[in-house]
Amino acid sequence: MDTRDSLTQQLESKILADIPIAKLMGFAVLAVNEAGADCRLPLAPNTNHLGTQFGGSLYAAGALSCYTALMGLLARRGLSSNNIVITDGHIEYLSPGTGDVRLEARLPYEGQDAFSLQLQQKGRARLKLETSILDAANKMVARVKGEYLVRVETRP
Repeated sequence: MDTRDSLTQQLESKILADIPIAKLMGFAVLAVNEAGADCRLPLAPNTNHLGTQFGGSLYAAGALSCYTALMGLLARRGLSSNNIVITDGHIEYLSPGTGDVRLEARLPYEGQDAFSLQLQQKGRARLKLETSILDAANKMVARVKGEYLVRVETRP
């Protein structure tokens, strides 16, 4: 039985349907809330030649986690968009991921109101997000930072 809330389940279903690589990677959304999104990436489908997490998979999962947090923010504010893109992204690799990893994408506390207002008034807005990627011992494996552009149709 799935004990996750309906928003978490809906966002995971949308991501897995809209972004095929997410399903192939085994990407899972654990929780979506006001702070952001918590996700999981298993080691098995993302293993590199050294038996650790492949760096490209970590980056993709970090970007997907930020995307999930952003979609959650939009949903909680009564907004939606099918036009969300990352315009700038960076990853910092800190230690090898030797097992499954947890991804914690956090929304900035400040700037959410201005982001939502600009999105409603101008039909587009940017927001910077960050994902911490942690191993089972809560050791930081990597950090992904990105700036996301959201576009919506403006209301007349």
